[in-house]
Amino acid sequence: MSMYLCYDLKGIQQYIFQVPKLKSCIGGSRQIDDFDRLDAGGLQVPGCAMIYTGGGKGAFECADEPSMQGAKSALVELARRKGLTIRFGFDDDYTRAAREIRETYVYQPDELDGHPCQLSGLYPTNSGVHPLMKQRLEKGGEHGMEGHAEKEFLEAIRRECGRPELHFFYDVDSAGSREGRDAAEALGNRNRWAVVCMDGNDMGSQFLSFLSRNPSESEWKSWLPKMSRCLDECTREAAKSAMVSVAKSHLEANGGDTLPLRPLIVGGDDVTVLVGCDYALEFVETVMEEFEKASRRHSELWVGTGGVLTISGGILYAPVSLPLHSALEYAEELLASAKSHGRELNKDKGRSASPACLDWESVTEGMLDSAGDRRRRELMFVDDETGNKVELTARPYSLDELNAVKALRDELTTVPRSIQHEIHPALYSGLARRLAFYAKIGKNHPLLESLLREPVPGVGGVYGEGWSVSGAGGIQRTSVLDALLLLQEEHRMKNPTI
Repeated sequence: MSMYLCYDLKGIQQYIFQVPKLKSCIGGSRQIDDFDRLDAGGLQVPGCAMIYTGGGKGAFECADEPSMQGAKSALVELARRKGLTIRFGFDDDYTRAAREIRETYVYQPDELDGHPCQLSGLYPTNSGVHPLMKQRLEKGGEHGMEGHAEKEFLEAIRRECGRPELHFFYDVDSAGSREGRDAAEALGNRNRWAVVCMDGNDMGSQFLSFLSRNPSESEWKSWLPKMSRCLDECTREAAKSAMVSVAKSHLEANGGDTLPLRPLIVGGDDVTVLVGCDYALEFVETVMEEFEKASRRHSELWVGTGGVLTISGGILYAPVSLPLHSALEYAEELLASAKSHGRELNKDKGRSASPACLDWESVTEGMLDSAGDRRRRELMFVDDETGNKVELTARPYSLDELNAVKALRDELTTVPRSIQHEIHPALYSGLARRLAFYAKIGKNHPLLESLLREPVPGVGGVYGEGWSVSGAGGIQRTSVLDALLLLQEEHRMKNPTI
């Protein structure tokens, strides 16, 4: 009787970012790509046929129990060579094999003697740096060691830009190697980058909708691998288009062979990329647009969302000195916020697919709390005089909503920076002080005053276009500070500090 074997690499992001060193993260990313596309993808076990591999997951159809055990043993050994933890589901029913984890094989080093690895602190060794960590660091620091997806992106960029020497950055230490100095220059000489995390919306709906049709075993076996492959293709196509767009924009304004890009995870429906702050919005918007466009070419597969897929994102503008694992956790929190907003919009407007949404944050410090706590502390309060809950941010936004914020950002470029920096403390205060601020800026900055004006108690008036108010004693919200946040990040990048 045939068996199905499904694998899942546990904790991919933790594996990649567990060592807070960029080249090690690059090496970990390449190892995951190699495992899917070369190790599992090239597995040769008699009686086993690959259904699909990608994004740290895969499935095989095995002729019988012995062939299934042989494939499982081979995959465990391949995972061990890279220090990966691998999980398996297996059953004669494909749906159960794909959904139920039955066995987990956690990587454990063969030798426990010695001192903790000097690079990672993870595994004991007598040679200073554990061989696994050394292998990862070497793989992450060498040109020509790119994984399959990374090579695909570079080839497209070089072809579209007509520059065969272009490459992604490997190091950002401006005081170290020439490689680091070139990367720092590509990133704007500010010791900042944008950590971008993106993830497809409504993926669970595809499975639930397909299963609700009570498909036969053959229908399920046909749909799932095709859906998985096409999802991976949509993600890589969209990311490739975005990287080409960023590369062209960068080369129009700058020289050099180093691009302000470093893909870390691109597969399945996940995208994790480091990109220059100047190009983060361009990258994310392009991925969103191209992902949806690519999905429409396979509309018959997306049974849960009316034949189309969307993707949402989170952007953290942060110092390069902020440990990547901390920056990634924060960016993932922003991503979760964006996806929640999309689900709310979908619920209210009855769309078949949740709209692509974006949340972002800009930080300069090295100690972070959560995005929600930060906003509740700095951007939200209850006004005792009006009874309104005042929210000085409207993040996250859908793509349509984001266009309005970008237009507002462009309008605010005429406001002097000295006034820009007064807006937050003025708005984060009682009504009397807010009204005094509006009166102060009204003569010289009528645009800003018209956006922020509020009714005067006992006199009347209307809210400016920069406010939205829902109900009496409800929520009073503005996008003005969000637009200023984008504007200030742009200004920050125009003033190199290196």
